[in-house]
This record gives sequence, C-alpha cells and structure tokens, in this order.
Amino acid sequence: MGWFSFKKKKTYLDKNGYYRFIDSDRLVHRWVAQKYIYNENREEYLLPFSKYVIHHKDGNKVNNSVMNLKILTPDEHFSKHFPIFALIRKMVRWIFGMKK
Repeated sequence: MGWFSFKKKKTYLDKNGYYRFIDSDRLVHRWVAQKYIYNENREEYLLPFSKYVIHHKDGNKVNNSVMNLKILTPDEHFSKHFPIFALIRKMVRWIFGMKK
C-alpha cells in the first residue's frame, strides 16, 4: 500500500482547503505523515505524533505527497511561516533568560 492509496479512499475538501477522509474526518496530510514519515522514522521524534504540526513544504495544502510534508514542532512551524516574529521571540527569551 503506497502513499497514493489515500486517493482510493473517499475524501473531501474541508472549509480550510485540506483533504479529510469522509469516514473518519481525519486530515489526509496528518495520516500520510504519521504512516510514512513518523512511524517509519520513530527514533527521530521524541514527542507523541499528536504534539507535532505537519508542514506542506510547497505551501499547497492539497499536495499530500510524502516528499512535500515535514513534521515540525509548533514552534518550528511558526518560525517557517513567520521568521521575523520567531527571531524576535527568540531574542526576547534570550534577553529575559526565559526557556523555550
């Protein structure tokens, strides 16, 4: 069963532009990332899967190819989308001696 197999299952496009499975309402990109990235490389991830955010590298929400998905912490994902704010947040934490 390859990563294309999700297309054989019934999906729909939700109001936010993401594909979901009709039977479970689960987000397709999270299913693909868990099955083909997280589970296959479990030793690389310290947190439970539910604590991660899935990033679409090309910004296309409907491109759920394994090569287009990256598992990130919420902070890492924020930094990808708002690099200047992430830098400011890092500087403030450093100035005030705050931990992550």
